Amino acid sequence: MAGILELKGLSSEAKIGKIILIVSLILSIVAVILVILAGAMIAKMLQGIPGLFVQGLYILALVKIGGIILGFISLYSTTVNRWRRAGIIVLVSSILPPLDLLMLVSGLFFLFSTEAKGEEAEGT
Repeated sequence: MAGILELKGLSSEAKIGKIILIVSLILSIVAVILVILAGAMIAKMLQGIPGLFVQGLYILALVKIGGIILGFISLYSTTVNRWRRAGIIVLVSSILPPLDLLMLVSGLFFLFSTEAKGEEAEGT
């Protein structure tokens, strides 16, 4: 079984999709950390007044964490050569709020890669 970051022997579409997915996951993790910190700072500065706004930020971060988890599941699916599954999972992950265009592009690259077409021809 190849590693998650392994790119040797993949088509151009699969390589690009995998790189974009990894970059998107890193940026998403940074964004979640910033949103959580912003919520904590707002809550501390205004001491309970904007409770609904802070809760909204935390709910947004929680939904984004779900998208990140789906992204890692998709990245794992690429290591076991399930490219169509990886593409579909990333597409679902990309439409979770907030919309993640990098994951969307990555999923499209996975679905249109030669590996996914070979998977379709085999019938798996």
